[in-house]
Amino acid sequence: MSSPHDLHYEHARAALERGLHVMCEKPMTLHASEAWDLISLARKQQRHLLIPYGWHYKGFIQEAKKIKKMMMDGAVGEVEYVLCHMASPTKEFFAGGSAQVPNRWPATLSAPEPSTWQDKHRGGGYGYGQVTHSSALMLWLTGLRVHEVSCRMTSPNSKVDMYDGATLKFEGGAIGTISGAATLPDGDPFQIDLRIFGDRGVLLLDVEAGHERLRLRRHDGQHREIPVAKGEGAYSCEGPPNRFIDLIQGHGINNSPGEVAARSVEIIEAFYVSAVQNGRAVEIREY
Repeated sequence: MSSPHDLHYEHARAALERGLHVMCEKPMTLHASEAWDLISLARKQQRHLLIPYGWHYKGFIQEAKKIKKMMMDGAVGEVEYVLCHMASPTKEFFAGGSAQVPNRWPATLSAPEPSTWQDKHRGGGYGYGQVTHSSALMLWLTGLRVHEVSCRMTSPNSKVDMYDGATLKFEGGAIGTISGAATLPDGDPFQIDLRIFGDRGVLLLDVEAGHERLRLRRHDGQHREIPVAKGEGAYSCEGPPNRFIDLIQGHGINNSPGEVAARSVEIIEAFYVSAVQNGRAVEIREY
C-alpha cells in the first residue's frame, strides 16, 4: 500500500479490518497513537504488518544486526550514546514546486503528489519524508526506545523542514543525537552515519554507496572489520515486498516490523511538537 502519508492509517486499518496482511509505506503513520493502534489490530487479526525499509534487507546491514545480537553478549557493552545522521539529494523534492524526485528515482507510473512532501499538515518535510529511514534503522539495530526528544528545525526557502537536529534520551539512560539534511546535490547517494557507543566499544556503520563501512572497535583490542561490497549501500526496496510474500507463505523474518516503525513515528512526531516550541523537551507517551 502506497498512498499519501496522511492516509496511511486510514488505508492500513481498513485492510487489517478485512483480515488482510499489510505492507504500508513509511512513515507508517503521522501519529504514534495511530501506529500503535495498527499494531494492536494486526495482532488481534493475526496478520503481518511490514513497513518497507529497504536498507534493513541489505547483506551488510544484516551483518550489523548480527553484531547487535553480539552486543547482548557484550560486543560493545551497555549502550551509552548513539549518533544517527542522514542526508539526501532531495532539495527540490521538499522545496521545489513540482516535488521533483532525485534523478536516480524516476517515476515509472506517475509522479508523486507535491502536497505529500511539501505540505506540513500532510506529513511533508524531511522528518517524515527521510528521517523515518534512519531512525527506524537505528532503533531496529539497537533495540532502544526513545523517552524524550528536544528538536530544532530550519526551512530555508521551503514551507517544510529541510534540516532537523535533535537530542534524544533513551529508556535506560543512554542519550543520543539524530539529524537530517535534505540538500545533498542531485545525483549524490543517500548517506546514513550511525555510531553506537557502549562501555566496551563502538559499532561504526556508514551507509553511502561507494563509501560503505562496518566496523566494531573495542577497548580490549578485539576489533572487527566487516567487508562490504562497494555499492551495496545504494538504496533499493525489492527486499521488503519479497519478504512480505515469504511471510504470507509462512516463512521468513520480518526485518521491518510495525513495532520498530511505530517507535520511529514516536520520535518524528515529537520532533515537530518540540520544534514549534523552540526545542522544548517532549516526553514520549507509552501506548
